[in-house]
Amino acid sequence: MCGDFSCLKGKDSKDIDDFFHGEYVDYARNRYCRSYCFVHKKEKKLVAAFTLSATSISVKHNKKLNKVAIESGIASGEELPQYPAVLLGQLAVFDGFNGKRIGYEVVDFVKAVLSEDDPVGGVGLTFNNLGARFIIVDAKNVDYIVKMYRECGFSFAFSSPAPDAENHKMFFDLATI
Repeated sequence: MCGDFSCLKGKDSKDIDDFFHGEYVDYARNRYCRSYCFVHKKEKKLVAAFTLSATSISVKHNKKLNKVAIESGIASGEELPQYPAVLLGQLAVFDGFNGKRIGYEVVDFVKAVLSEDDPVGGVGLTFNNLGARFIIVDAKNVDYIVKMYRECGFSFAFSSPAPDAENHKMFFDLATI
């Protein structure tokens, strides 16, 4: 178990708290995703956690995403059914570390791990040999969360996300790094 921690109190954090208090074990055992965490060196406390898993994003009838393939020369005017991607899920910054731009650091770290040969200097944590064009998130429809992903370079996968939707599918094109 990850220990005693919580995201900011409220209905928006309960699912993530529940996930990292126990559900992540079953997800790992079944190879649905892998969980990672940032630990404060001095305090030995969890600062943030997130998951990564393989996924794809459908571009059928999505001109915004299919445009990427046509411009890159992957497709010659024909739609590809889907693109390989990595799902960044369950991103949580734990109580006491909120408001310090930790979420931004996590996103930057994931971008580096997915695009560089050795982003953390000798640790050997890299996924750049994994075929993935995009990082995908299902961002909770909460202003500060959507704002963070937008400021990290993510775009909405669909032209007009429903304002009352629980989540917004967003993507980052790794080829832009």
